[in-house]
Amino acid sequence: MNLTEQELIRLCINKKIYIYGAGMVGGLVFKRLTEHGICKEKISFVVSSANSNLQYMGCMVTDIHDTKIEDNSIVIVSTLKKNHFQMIKTLCNVGIENYYIVDEELYKEMEKAYVDNYLMCHELKWQKKEILFMASDNNSSSGAFLCLVDLNRELNKKGISTLVILPMYGNGEELLIENHIDYTYVLSEDWLNETGELEKDLTVNESSINHLVSLIKKLKISLVHNNTTYTYVGAEAAKRAGIPYIWHIREFIKEQGFWFNNEKEAYRVLNDSEAIVPVSEYVANCYDGFNEEKVKIVYDGIDIDRYLDYHEILTSKRIEILMPGNLVPLKGQKQLVEAAIILKDKGLDFRISFVGSGEANYIAELRNIINDNNLEDNIQFYDRTNELEKWYQKSDIVVVCSRSEAFGRVTVEAQLAGCLVIGARCGATRELINDFGTGVFFQLNNSYDLAEKIEWVINHKSQAEEITNKAREIAKANFGKEINAEKILAVYESILGSNLVDLIN
Repeated sequence: MNLTEQELIRLCINKKIYIYGAGMVGGLVFKRLTEHGICKEKISFVVSSANSNLQYMGCMVTDIHDTKIEDNSIVIVSTLKKNHFQMIKTLCNVGIENYYIVDEELYKEMEKAYVDNYLMCHELKWQKKEILFMASDNNSSSGAFLCLVDLNRELNKKGISTLVILPMYGNGEELLIENHIDYTYVLSEDWLNETGELEKDLTVNESSINHLVSLIKKLKISLVHNNTTYTYVGAEAAKRAGIPYIWHIREFIKEQGFWFNNEKEAYRVLNDSEAIVPVSEYVANCYDGFNEEKVKIVYDGIDIDRYLDYHEILTSKRIEILMPGNLVPLKGQKQLVEAAIILKDKGLDFRISFVGSGEANYIAELRNIINDNNLEDNIQFYDRTNELEKWYQKSDIVVVCSRSEAFGRVTVEAQLAGCLVIGARCGATRELINDFGTGVFFQLNNSYDLAEKIEWVINHKSQAEEITNKAREIAKANFGKEINAEKILAVYESILGSNLVDLIN
């Protein structure tokens, strides 16, 4: 049954409401329900698997298997489309037959209503801005978004005024507010297709581009900075407004299952920029259509003080192993689960913590392997968090299994925190780890090798501590957010032909 927002609201009046999904979609549903006057106390969040004392939007989150769904209540499946099948299957398993799904059409309607309400309540001040940042997401746990926040904060400290454009609803705006970074919404679609999909009709972005042109002119923007490969509307607006733009390349989109809607046109627009800024040599080499003269590699910056920690590792009998990040096949969590089987057979005492949200089907696959091998006491899942530094502080080893890390924010954060990083010898991880110098490599897709390297770390405490100490010092010297901001500022000034800081002051 396809619902409109008003129809869903009417269904929820005077009912107990269970929002199934405590993520981006669930958060939007919660905000729209409460905006329409539905009492917060009538709303609960349920998920497929919950840890104790978990909260979201100020509400307790419970495991749907342990929650008695009251009669005459409403269950709203609030998640991405790719997770619908698994969640509906779970509902059937627990005997819930009556539920409503937030499909893509309803989500878009709610998103637009939320943004319209935001724009009505937050009038943009028409004062000059130097740099217009085009975000491609709005996610507080996205590495690309975190880098955008850090860079804007550092530029603002230097007196360079910026404005971030958000293309979609999300929780990233909370970080912008927290860091006093100006932003507004201009909804738009990206220019990528999932593998096998038909080409998108991008004419839907025409009004968004015109809106951006108006912003550029009214705010007297000097330069547009596209934060990732996914977004293009800012570049098109910059061209129409007659100002330069640059492009941050923070990912290899083909590895993520996407490619350009029109490859030839995409490379033309990319190469029309004044600078292409890959975050690693690996990413720079992933694309074969770049104008090499415009490529300027700048590694991402990290908030060093936030993650820096001098805790001693391997002090307890039980070894704490952490793997943060999205739970998706690309990140390779399955390799660590398979390595855990080997480690348990060897009698080693360890606990693995997966911290992050992800694809329901993939998580179900991981759980099946864990249950089949009696690893429930060794492997735990925890929801994503904005306080990942607390997890590093209590971890001995951090594992990175991704086959195509574009930069490796987790690797650097873990090194700063004094954890021993074991990473797959591929992607940009090869640029961040010197084997047995600042970390330890394992062979990608070789769970036996991964288990062997974990066992080596456990049995060589003094050498492991030497590795972590060296890694921390190198990370401090090379990957601070201040260093990143200085290098990006140098790119701006090479384009604009002036010293922005001196000009402003």
